[in-house]
Amino acid sequence: MVYFASRFDPITQDEIKVIEFLKKQYQELGLLLIEKNGREGYENRVKIIEKICPGFIILNSDKINKDETIFTLDEFEDLSQYQILTKEFLNKNNIKLDNISSDDIIYLNNYNLVHKDIRDFINYNLLYIRERLFVLMDLKRLEHSLNVGQAAYDLATDINYNDPKKARFAGTLHDIAKRFSVEKTERYIKSIKMDKILKEPWQIHHGFAGGGYLKNNWLVNDKEIFDSIIYHTVGRENMTVLDKIVFCADKISSDRDYDGVEKYRAQCFSNFEEGFKSLLKNQYQQACIKNGKDSIGKLLIKTYNFYFDKEL
Repeated sequence: MVYFASRFDPITQDEIKVIEFLKKQYQELGLLLIEKNGREGYENRVKIIEKICPGFIILNSDKINKDETIFTLDEFEDLSQYQILTKEFLNKNNIKLDNISSDDIIYLNNYNLVHKDIRDFINYNLLYIRERLFVLMDLKRLEHSLNVGQAAYDLATDINYNDPKKARFAGTLHDIAKRFSVEKTERYIKSIKMDKILKEPWQIHHGFAGGGYLKNNWLVNDKEIFDSIIYHTVGRENMTVLDKIVFCADKISSDRDYDGVEKYRAQCFSNFEEGFKSLLKNQYQQACIKNGKDSIGKLLIKTYNFYFDKEL
């Protein structure tokens, strides 16, 4: 049996998606309903969830570790059709619960204990994404991240990439470490054994730290996603299609308003490869203007040399 702790009031679409997924995975689904508005709060949740999981089991979130029920049937007569379990009942019948809490998902509390299939579903579908990102970044960076995710999805769909949702995931999370401190950034870069990147310009460090953070905290093990995020700033030699999608999406997302961005957007959708190369050339030229050729880093030079076949 699995139980899911619902934290939002009213219940959200993301929570409903998790419940629907869990219902497919488990024959018995217990739902913890956290009381926020007394009786009315419970009854509203029951009505919504009943449509998804008829006859579901109600568990008490606040008193699950005590041998008592959360309420009496006299107080909630309309709930009498459901099975209300106590800790004592669970222990007597040797019923083990797999705990899934929306708080745990957002704040990554014991996230490693959540079953991999459930984690992957939540991650891949970007459930609770605003809440999960808002604890890591400011609103402006959050909106940019969501816009890049949408741009990546649109590009992937336009070029018939085999997994647009993966592109959205990578695009949305490309800047997850953008607001990390220097110490935290270096720690996550070192966690993926890429210390040499610390010699590169600091502007690209967040991509590598983001890869480390997702690998260690969100438990994302998809190498293609990992690579597309760590190299999203300056690219690399032999970039994958997903690498290029995230690279381009970051630079043409709807919130970008620099001179020439409309031209680059149109080019990416009319001829993706040419659009990518135009953005790469612009990236190199702008880096040289801003920092000087001697300070743009080896990675950008290698990427540029590879795609334009010349030494700088």
